Amino acid sequence: MCEQIFCILSFILSHKFCHITPVLRDLHWLPVKFRIDFKILLLTFKCLHNSAPSYLRDLIKVRPKSKYELRSNEAVLLKPLKSKTSVTLGGRAFQSAAPVLWNNLPLALRKIDSLTTFKSALKSYLFKLAFK
Repeated sequence: MCEQIFCILSFILSHKFCHITPVLRDLHWLPVKFRIDFKILLLTFKCLHNSAPSYLRDLIKVRPKSKYELRSNEAVLLKPLKSKTSVTLGGRAFQSAAPVLWNNLPLALRKIDSLTTFKSALKSYLFKLAFK
């Protein structure tokens, strides 16, 4: 409850024409684009650990491991969806956005097995990207 009151007061006390970025940083909130990425990556994590509904799990495919000893074999990579054009509305769909976002994560994040640890590490990672 105190956090909600603090949030409301910070928005009320910030002026109408002030930048919202410092307020978001102080509240440790992610900007909208990064919040969307957070949600997609969280659903992807749940799909890979069998805690998401089957209709979502069916949308993503794991890339088969190479027969060679490569660093990319260390963690699970997803098979990107082949699209005809690079700029389409389909690029925002879960089945095409999830593999791109997941494969761009650092290896340390992709290796995490615990949901709570993954959430915390992912939010910290995205926060650093958003406010660097």
